[in-house]
Amino acid sequence: MAYVSKKDLIDKLNPLLDDLTDQRNDLEAAWEEMDSDSIEDLLDQMEKTLHQIRTAIDEAKD
Repeated sequence: MAYVSKKDLIDKLNPLLDDLTDQRNDLEAAWEEMDSDSIEDLLDQMEKTLHQIRTAIDEAKD
């Protein structure tokens, strides 16, 4: 089991959470324009970011 410090976890999660916030804002703008291609792309990006967050948390548990 690898130890992950709270600081390391925070350092890993903060940029991912910032990415997710940016993606949410982009999604809102695409929604207002009803740009379905952009919406699908942004949803895919958000799914990848959420996966990265889950992975970082799972690694911290190990």
